[in-house]
Amino acid sequence: LALAREALRDSHPGEAFERRYSVDPFYPDEIVWLHNERAVVRLAMGDLYEASASLDRAFDVNTRHVECEDRAHNWRRIRLNQITVDIEAGEIGLALRKIEEILSFSRKRRMLSEDQPAIAIALGYRGRARHLQGDVARAVGDYATAIESLGELQESRALAYFLRLRAELGGQGAADDVKTALEIALTTRQMDIAYRLRIMMASQALSHNGDQPLLDHPRRARAQRLLDDAMRYALQTDMHRIRVEASAALAESRRLGGDYEGALRSVSDALMVAARFGMELRKIWLRSLMARIMAAR
Repeated sequence: LALAREALRDSHPGEAFERRYSVDPFYPDEIVWLHNERAVVRLAMGDLYEASASLDRAFDVNTRHVECEDRAHNWRRIRLNQITVDIEAGEIGLALRKIEEILSFSRKRRMLSEDQPAIAIALGYRGRARHLQGDVARAVGDYATAIESLGELQESRALAYFLRLRAELGGQGAADDVKTALEIALTTRQMDIAYRLRIMMASQALSHNGDQPLLDHPRRARAQRLLDDAMRYALQTDMHRIRVEASAALAESRRLGGDYEGALRSVSDALMVAARFGMELRKIWLRSLMARIMAAR
């Protein structure tokens, strides 16, 4: 907006600019909404740097011009999206503080309809944070409460998202969580979540026999097709997170098949994309995978 206004000022000397273009094209609350929505899109793509920048701008405009000190719906939505960025950037302690801030504020006042999904999503993120910290027992409890609430509220995207995360814990219910989440994602056209679930399914199929290769096995061929489809989708749509996850799964598949050079190419591509877009947690995981490939080679 500043650059556009400067160009117009240069092309309209004197009072002509003030007469025609002095009024801002957006109200402050519209600017907050636009920055927050841009951040949501960037988060779905996996671009944490741009998502974080947009959320900071949304938070600043909201604090100075819209809700000010009032912690209303704009503040809550921005905070929840910031938690996603913090977790994926490896800032688990910061994410937990923001989660407790949302939970504490929402429970202190009379419960509004918009508080219910916010509390459920915050609990789901707390489950994810505890899972990453190794506190599996409490993570399971948070996931269960969040998923039950989100199902009752019919929050389809959030429900599929946290079912997928709970499935990462493993255990007897993991396969059912993946199946349910995939059905929800496909029904509601949440294709980024659907492809991430398919990558998970492919990875589970490839790792079913541990480190024993599944050469010429039908399950391996099907898993390979799922990964190829996911990579094609990621490249066509600039979904960087899906590209990282598909490349990592392809690297694991090639490692199990004895193609160590191909595995290193795949994991290197994933690591490059993760570094470029600020996926700190993914970088740790990918370095571990690269070490396993190099040791096997």
